[in-house]
Amino acid sequence: MNRQIVILFLLVLVGLSGWWLQELDEDAPREKTEPRHDPDYYMVNFTRTEMDLEGIPKNQLSAEHMQHFPDDDTIELVEPRLELYKQASRTWYVSAEKGWVTSDNEVILLYGEVHVWQLDEAGMRSPELITWDLKVLPQEEYAETDKQATIITSASVTNAVGMRLNMEKSKLELLSEVKTRYEPRQGD
Repeated sequence: MNRQIVILFLLVLVGLSGWWLQELDEDAPREKTEPRHDPDYYMVNFTRTEMDLEGIPKNQLSAEHMQHFPDDDTIELVEPRLELYKQASRTWYVSAEKGWVTSDNEVILLYGEVHVWQLDEAGMRSPELITWDLKVLPQEEYAETDKQATIITSASVTNAVGMRLNMEKSKLELLSEVKTRYEPRQGD
C-alpha cells in the first residue's frame, strides 16, 4: 500500500508541476517581434508609366532592379530613371544610383550622384544639374536638395549648395554659396 501511495503522490506532483509550468509560460511577457523588412517581390528592368485623366503619360519611372517591401509598402530602386512629360515644354529627365519610393508614390528619394536635365533642340543636355541625394515630388513636379549642386549650360557652369527646382515652371532656386563661371562659345 505504501508503494501505491508513493506512486500516486508522484503522479499528482508531476501533474501539478506540468500545470504550474504551463501557467508560468502563459504569464511570461511575450517578446514583441518587429515585422521584418524583407521584399515580397522584385522586378528586373522595371518600368511604371503614370497617365493623366485623358490617358496621356504624365511620368515614367524605370529602374534596373526594383524590390517591394510589404511591411511599409515602399519600393527600393537600383539605377532609377524618371521622365516627367510636359505638354507645353520639354521633358525633364532624372537619373540616380539608387532610389526609394514612398507607399503612396508621392515622394521619390534619389541617392548617390543624381543627374537632372532637359534636351535642347540639338539633342544636348541643357541645362544639366548634377547633385547628390535629391528629393522629388513627381505630382508637384518639384525637386530639392541641400547638397552641392552643379548646373551646366552651353555658356556657363554654376556651383551652389542646395537647390529647389520647380519643373512645371522651369524655375531653379539656388540656396547658398553660388558661384558661376561663364564660358563664351566659339566665335563669340
